[in-house]
Amino acid sequence: MADDSGLAVDVLNGMPGVFSARWSGRHGDDAGNLNLLLAQIFDVSDPHRSAAFICSAVLVLPDGREFTVEGDMRGRLIRAPRGRGGFGYDPIFVPEGRPRTSAELLPSEKDAISHRGRRSGPWPR
Repeated sequence: MADDSGLAVDVLNGMPGVFSARWSGRHGDDAGNLNLLLAQIFDVSDPHRSAAFICSAVLVLPDGREFTVEGDMRGRLIRAPRGRGGFGYDPIFVPEGRPRTSAELLPSEKDAISHRGRRSGPWPR
């Protein structure tokens, strides 16, 4: 089984995508990644700051069967970080239909709408 997830920013043609954790050059530099992304879209108007967290997972069984599922959480990017929870880009990501950033949501609220919890495609039974 393998999975990966990342933030896909529409005006950046889906980037940083799988490079989300190392967008600023060093893996896991959350502050550096967030600040670089904000700098790259600083002149983008609010209506065009759409993005999505996307997760893909693949399971290959010993008999050769393969299953792929994807989940996403659409939203928009704000101009300055808000909130203390979450990690990565959560402080600038406002999920669709929510007034707060992912970093301002309770863990249970975020888990209920997260790209890791929502999926399309069948899991094997």
